[in-house]
Amino acid sequence: MLPEDIKDGSDDRAVAVLRAVAHPIRFRIMRVLADKRRFGVDDDGCCPRRELCVCRINELFDISAPTLSHHLRLLRDAGLIEGRREGVWIYYAVRPEAISSLQSALGVITPYQPKEE
Repeated sequence: MLPEDIKDGSDDRAVAVLRAVAHPIRFRIMRVLADKRRFGVDDDGCCPRRELCVCRINELFDISAPTLSHHLRLLRDAGLIEGRREGVWIYYAVRPEAISSLQSALGVITPYQPKEE
């Protein structure tokens, strides 16, 4: 018999978040957006804040623009990234609460701890 916290669907958010990053490209996009300097993207005229222009993201990945857009949409729909339009470009950033959402999603998986007597 399953405990109520498993049967009630409370894991749905955690599953959605984990599903969003369960693809290698989306996982890498999250890593790049979380720490762009580690991947050689400086705060230049294109991307001066914590954001990264879609053109710069596209330069880092060997995928077509429509494929990149698809992956970005899935991450955005999961609430992990946000986009800001400026002219013809969209600038993406990891949402501040995204990292804690990922940590929480994994935190629900805990090993059995027998009670000490």
